[in-house]
Amino acid sequence: MHRPHSPHHQSRYPSPPSSSGYGQQQPRGGGQQPYLAYARQAPSPFLMPYQQLLDAEKQVLRLNDDRRVREARMGDVEEAITNAEFRLNKRETAIAAIEARVMRIEETMAAISSGTLLDPNTPLTSQQ
Repeated sequence: MHRPHSPHHQSRYPSPPSSSGYGQQQPRGGGQQPYLAYARQAPSPFLMPYQQLLDAEKQVLRLNDDRRVREARMGDVEEAITNAEFRLNKRETAIAAIEARVMRIEETMAAISSGTLLDPNTPLTSQQ
């Protein structure tokens, strides 16, 4: 008499994993699955040097990116310094021009007060 739920039948047609088969016998060929799960969690000793190489390469790339960012920032800082120096030179030139004008005004005022230069604001009749 053939029973559909014999162990022979169950091994040929494994029950779907969704059914609560905690204590059930593993289907044939399924013995590698726990190993694969372990291999995914723990790196293989043969893959360790390769993984370390990949990690080191990632770190080198990250350091190169950091260096490029720092160099770009340094370039920005140098450009800002150059712009500030240019603005400072323009201000110093403007200040020098103002100082020259002030000196000319002071010389004119000194000449007016000493009488060597006639004051253009007073009428001509009183300038004799």
